[in-house]
Amino acid sequence: MRKIECLAPAGTMDALRAAIYAGADAIYCGGSQYGARAFAGNFNHDEMIEAVRLCHLWGTKIYVTMNTLIYEDEFKSAMQEVNFYYTIGVDALIIQDFGLFDKIRQDYPDFELHCSTQMHIHNSKGVEVMKELGASRVVLARETPINIIEECCKLGIEIEVFSYGALCVSYSGQCLMSSLLSHRSGNRGACAQYCRMQYDLINETTNTLYKSAGKYLLSPKDLNIIDQLPQLIKCGVSSLKIEGRMKRPEYVYLVTKIFREAIDAYYDNKEYNLSLEHLNNLKLMFNRGFTLGHLFNTNGNALMNTLRPNHMGLPLGKVVEANRDEFSILLDSDLNQHDGLRILDDKEDLGLIANKIIVNGRLVNHALKGELVTFKDSRYVKVGSQVVKTTDSKLMNELETFPILRKVSCSIYVQAKVNEPLYLKISVENHTVDGYSSDICQMPLKAPIDKDRLFEQLLKLNDTVYTCDDIKGDLEPFFMPLKQI
Repeated sequence: MRKIECLAPAGTMDALRAAIYAGADAIYCGGSQYGARAFAGNFNHDEMIEAVRLCHLWGTKIYVTMNTLIYEDEFKSAMQEVNFYYTIGVDALIIQDFGLFDKIRQDYPDFELHCSTQMHIHNSKGVEVMKELGASRVVLARETPINIIEECCKLGIEIEVFSYGALCVSYSGQCLMSSLLSHRSGNRGACAQYCRMQYDLINETTNTLYKSAGKYLLSPKDLNIIDQLPQLIKCGVSSLKIEGRMKRPEYVYLVTKIFREAIDAYYDNKEYNLSLEHLNNLKLMFNRGFTLGHLFNTNGNALMNTLRPNHMGLPLGKVVEANRDEFSILLDSDLNQHDGLRILDDKEDLGLIANKIIVNGRLVNHALKGELVTFKDSRYVKVGSQVVKTTDSKLMNELETFPILRKVSCSIYVQAKVNEPLYLKISVENHTVDGYSSDICQMPLKAPIDKDRLFEQLLKLNDTVYTCDDIKGDLEPFFMPLKQI
């Protein structure tokens, strides 16, 4: 059975490594041109060559986004980019522009093409058309519901679905708001995100203002369907896409790691539910509140966050005392030194780093739930203001080194015969390499190197990408310096 693909974002080389180490099956990233995230770090040509090499070394696929609309005077340059990606071995291109799609299909018939969500393919008819035109995969629009996704999965083409991250308030690829208001087109990778700004809702007929919980009337929550993952697998979805090419590497690592765990649990016939610890870690990394989105027919307050368009963090406590020089917070959860905080205010939030935490007049590096913590700060703080934790220093320190969670499995065969070189063969899936030692195996005068000692030396794979599940040997008693082995 072919597993559903865990597809992670990468806006920088560090984020790409984070995705690989966390167990992504594939990574999508953008070059310096023609990608719908113009303000991400993106990859120049040298970096892209290294990205392809690194991904393929780990057995990870790499898809490059060329998902903007192309102007006539850019077409020649765009095709030169296509040729570059084809030459260096990129696994697929993600395309929005129909003209570019058609030209690539003619000039590079074996280059795998994915239809970007920016194409706004949202039903089975659209999928059928792109299949006939030679697409290998369709990335469905984010507003496509589960019943339509199931129909599309039956059409004999790979279907990719967004599973986590930011949502757009408009139809995928069809929003012209940014382009009309500021000449920054979302279809050219430069969206100004007007949906994340404040608005009033007014009845034009009566000229009356509608009341709402908050001012951010067009700002959706973030998608999170990890607990509904089995439904998407059963539908036949080929790839689960994590949004976030502009997010930090720690975000990419954490979200990819959790999706990897959930996917593997499903195929191991184990029940998986997002733990409270994992949920809180995801919220600490970044969240606008979570929603199941249009994918599961969510509407109203379950879809939108009218209170704030930015990172919500986790509730930490409330300001109970404040004067010109300091303020105090009664904690609802633990606080560590160097955690990031935000004090919420109707007019302007106040952000700070907990560099110096004072409890009962003493400097401490950790405070517990229920304690009163004081911060020396002359900025105005309103008593009664809610406080959220936006960064957890302990979590960030744990993620900083990106522990490698998945390696490439190999098998090893070794042969030792006296007066002949030591022979070694290593296989990974359908690939095999072999070689010989420069020294020959000697007749042992005292203690020969036995099988256990030999295998121990050969299994010192250390920080390579490989792990060995199967090692065998055909050995005569022999001796050879361990350094040579």
